[in-house]
Amino acid sequence: MRFALTESSDELVLLKDEIRFIDAYIELNQMRFENKLSVEYTAPTDHEVEHIKVVPLVLITLVENAFKHGELHEPEHPVKIVLELNNSKQSLKFSVKNKKTSGPKERGHGIGLENTISRLEHEYGKTTSFYLMTRATIMTLNSLLSLLKVSDPDLL
Repeated sequence: MRFALTESSDELVLLKDEIRFIDAYIELNQMRFENKLSVEYTAPTDHEVEHIKVVPLVLITLVENAFKHGELHEPEHPVKIVLELNNSKQSLKFSVKNKKTSGPKERGHGIGLENTISRLEHEYGKTTSFYLMTRATIMTLNSLLSLLKVSDPDLL
């Protein structure tokens, strides 16, 4: 919560802080549901992303979307959250895949995703891509940030 209220007001934040926020969000929800959620989560280490900066609260919005609209209790269909760093291409790929819930749907207006796309385009311009694929039971969100913001320019 502290991160959302303080750090996220900055124009860019360290990716390692965003990753920690996602870690805490998943952990909190696991505790809430007695560790019965089926989530596969892969992210780089703090050391790998130490100097990389990103737009705040964009990644967590995509994770929250999966938790809000996804089926979280089926081990054969876990929510898959993958953050991949490609140093040679100077890119960051973020992917969230989940099975849609079959029960009552929480109403959404798409504002969170629209705002996320807008914020990515504003900061990264044409060097970002955002892809949303919806099938009958599966939703996949992919975001590729092709230009990493680095707090130490000597690292590139």
